[in-house]
Amino acid sequence: TCLVAKPALPFSVLKRRLERRLAASGVKVHTVHEEEWSYIPVGGPLPDGGQPLTAFGAAANMVHPATGYSVARSFGEAPGVADAIARALRAKLPVEAAASQVWNTLWPLERRAQAAFHVFGMELLAGLDAQETNSFFRTFFRLPGPYWRGFLASSLSPGQLVVFALLTFVIAGVDIKTRLVAHLSTDPAGRYVLGAYRALLARTKE
Repeated sequence: TCLVAKPALPFSVLKRRLERRLAASGVKVHTVHEEEWSYIPVGGPLPDGGQPLTAFGAAANMVHPATGYSVARSFGEAPGVADAIARALRAKLPVEAAASQVWNTLWPLERRAQAAFHVFGMELLAGLDAQETNSFFRTFFRLPGPYWRGFLASSLSPGQLVVFALLTFVIAGVDIKTRLVAHLSTDPAGRYVLGAYRALLARTKE
């Protein structure tokens, strides 16, 4: 498997790597019954909140860019979304207004900031070479357990993600520090996450 890559790695490359890893581990494959492959789209902007429909699950960009998982998150969000749909139906809202209400339930400003932070991290990883990737993950797993586990589980609040980023920066080596600063200041993902946090702060001050 490949966590994230731009462009995506061809299936033939992943297959060759798997075969080499199996051979290096002394595993002999006698029969291949079926081959399965998949690409999981991750990152990118959230669905347009002005559409006359509201996407959900993987179609709503609810796939975690760092893990590729979305089912648990979808199950967790389903009751709130169902309640929002029921309220819209009882209120007999027009289609556009109903979709907007459901979208705002699914994507409050806190969730938008969290999603932007995840995209920022994904874009950073996609730009690292092998040595930098190893350095990054050594840093990541040196973080206190609640932070790296919370990041992977999408359970950190926007404020906790800021603490997560600061801790990462403090314990990271110079190479990762440099990449983080450059990514935040020059990459579109940096502007995206800063914009999401500015919107959240503006709401907080109101």
